[in-house]
Amino acid sequence: MNPEDKGSDSKPNNSLAGDAPKGRRRSIVLAWVGLLLIFLFVATLAAGPLGLLGFALRAVGLFGVVQSEEHGTYYFRLQAKYSHAGEPVDFDIVVACNIHVTHYRGGDSGFLASRYPLFFVRRTNDNHAVMQIVPIACRGETTESGTVPKDFMPGVIWFDTPGDYRFGVAYVSEDAFENPNSQLKFHGASIQRATRTEWKAFEKRVADNEGMRSRYYDRPDYWTGDAQRIAKGGGKEIEAAYARGCHGVIRYKLSDAARAIVRKYWPADRPKFWATSNQAGDPFRDLMELERKTPIFPDGIRFIQHLNWGNYAYGGFPTRSGGGMIGSGAVPVEIFPSRFDRGIPWVFTEEVAKSRYLTRDVEVRTGPGKGLLYCYTYLNPGSLEIPLPNFSSRETRVRVDGDWVVTPSPRHWDWPRFFFERDGYMYTEFNVSLS
Repeated sequence: MNPEDKGSDSKPNNSLAGDAPKGRRRSIVLAWVGLLLIFLFVATLAAGPLGLLGFALRAVGLFGVVQSEEHGTYYFRLQAKYSHAGEPVDFDIVVACNIHVTHYRGGDSGFLASRYPLFFVRRTNDNHAVMQIVPIACRGETTESGTVPKDFMPGVIWFDTPGDYRFGVAYVSEDAFENPNSQLKFHGASIQRATRTEWKAFEKRVADNEGMRSRYYDRPDYWTGDAQRIAKGGGKEIEAAYARGCHGVIRYKLSDAARAIVRKYWPADRPKFWATSNQAGDPFRDLMELERKTPIFPDGIRFIQHLNWGNYAYGGFPTRSGGGMIGSGAVPVEIFPSRFDRGIPWVFTEEVAKSRYLTRDVEVRTGPGKGLLYCYTYLNPGSLEIPLPNFSSRETRVRVDGDWVVTPSPRHWDWPRFFFERDGYMYTEFNVSLS
């Protein structure tokens, strides 16, 4: 008998033949386990501070899921009522303060927010967009407790086209809603406490809100990389730009005593709008000296009370009755809108490219009227070289209703600190940041 044939028929050899597939399967399983461990280790490193949780959220996010993590989060509800052409435009917004939001949609990253959302948009029946500014009410302020005034006015922004947020008009005063050119009427607002359950139900509506991704306002990148990207990219990049602030001027009517001081500095040729320099004397300094003795405005209210409210834009805006805002007793002022050639979309137009100046246009009588601000983004000097190669040699000039503000020397980048209309009014720049 052939020894090899005998061996093949023996029991030991059959046993070894039966174990071979099991060994291979075990090796394959171990290899897959090893590959999985390596994969999870790499995924953990790539997922950043959230580790495997972050990786899992990214994977789930491919299917459009939105997650949030709360750590000492506070919730409140803002309700505000408006109307447009007889149509109610009401907001009922649940806000989370101190929240870690993770939006993993096709690779998007999470972010920390002091409050979220910062804004919420509603579309009107005739296809316009109204964006509600969300105030800061993260310390328990409510209408019921009296820490939010009954005439609370949070402010709202009108955009002509949903999804195009490059240019809007802000309504931040009673004058705005009473303006004959107004698109909106205001019918009151209130703040109440909310719960985590209410926030979770509302959160899904925030993620896709008429194209307004509120998180972008947490990162004012238009001063850095985004400005360069937009300036270079043109086209769709410009169309996707967001208004980052609302801009205008405050106009102060002067008392007779204040006018007598200003008249001393008014140039001999009596321009309608003018500014002076410190070398020629400082009318504002002299006005503040007078303010120590008597108010420089006919209404008898001190200068500092008129200015204070600009620092509290996220606490609402003042009303004539002395309310309107959370935690401030400031009074309303006369405001008018302004635009700047450095702003989007004007900075990319042929008119601005050919101009000798960078112009700040103030619209007192020629624009939509009192109480409104223009909302847009302007490019920083480092980005202006792209659309305007000769911008650094241009003088910045201010124009009111088509009339130039006469200044004693060329200015670059900024406004005169104050400028005057004849001897009767004083103007200063006023901005509301949306970052």
